[in-house]
Amino acid sequence: MLRTEQLCRKHYMRLKRKGSLDDRRKNARRECSVDGCGKLSASLGLCQNHYIQSRYKPVRHEGRLCSYCSGPIAADKKSNAKFCTRECKISASQPVRARRYNLKRKYGLTEEGFTELLVSQGGGCAICGTTEPGGRAQQFHVDHHHGTGTVRGILCTNCNSGLGQFKDDPSLLEAAVRYLSATLDYTP
Repeated sequence: MLRTEQLCRKHYMRLKRKGSLDDRRKNARRECSVDGCGKLSASLGLCQNHYIQSRYKPVRHEGRLCSYCSGPIAADKKSNAKFCTRECKISASQPVRARRYNLKRKYGLTEEGFTELLVSQGGGCAICGTTEPGGRAQQFHVDHHHGTGTVRGILCTNCNSGLGQFKDDPSLLEAAVRYLSATLDYTP
C-alpha cells in the first residue's frame, strides 16, 4: 500500500481523483523524437537526457527555411536562426540599406552611379524605354554579364525576366524575333 504522505500535491490529487497514479494522457507513452533513442518522452517530445542537453546545447534542426528568401538555413547556424545569410537579415529589416549594400557588393555601383546610368538611358528601361519599373518591389534591375560581371544597363522587371528566360543568348532572341515575325506578319 502506498503511503499518501510520500506523494507530492500533483500525485496525491491524481490518486484521490482517479484512484491510481497511472498517467493516461495521450502523449504519455510517446518515444523520444531523437533518432535511435527509444526512451519515453518527458517534455517537448524528448527524453529527459535529450531535453537537458537541448537546454544547454540547442538541437540543430534540418530543413529550416530562410524567412526572407526561402533558401535553406545551414545546420551549423543557431537553432533559432531565421535567415540564411547576413544579406537576407539586412534585406528583411532595412530594404533601402540592403539595396545600397547589394548594388555595391554585386555590381560595384553606388546609388549615384545607378541614377547616372538610368538618366543616361533616358530615365527608363534600356530595352523598352518604359519609366515604370514594374514588379513587386517597383524597382529597376541592374542587367549584367553573368560571365564577367560587367554592368550592361538598367532594365524594367519584364525585360529583365525576358532576358533571363532566354538565358542571355542572342541566338535564342533572334529565333524568337523570327518566330514572331513569321506568325504575326509583323515587320519592324
